Amino acid sequence: MTANVTQQKRMEKRVFQAIIIMVITSMAMILVYALFLSNMLLSPIKVISSKLAKMNENILLPIDTENVPFEFKPLAKSINLLVNQNKKFSTL
Repeated sequence: MTANVTQQKRMEKRVFQAIIIMVITSMAMILVYALFLSNMLLSPIKVISSKLAKMNENILLPIDTENVPFEFKPLAKSINLLVNQNKKFSTL
């Protein structure tokens, strides 16, 4: 007794191909989301880094803490404190 399994094999092949396509699509979506999320998380660091890079070591000005993201306000305040202490030291 033999059974005709060609239709079942075709169905298994289609299901396997659908699973592979779904996995590849999911991986691509995860990658795009991860890139978007990492850029979003790094943007505050880039902002404060550019402000620090623009500072002139001879003319130190405090950082505007209003435009700094919430997470970096303590760092900006510490930098401003350091700038003010440096000004006091250089005027002595």
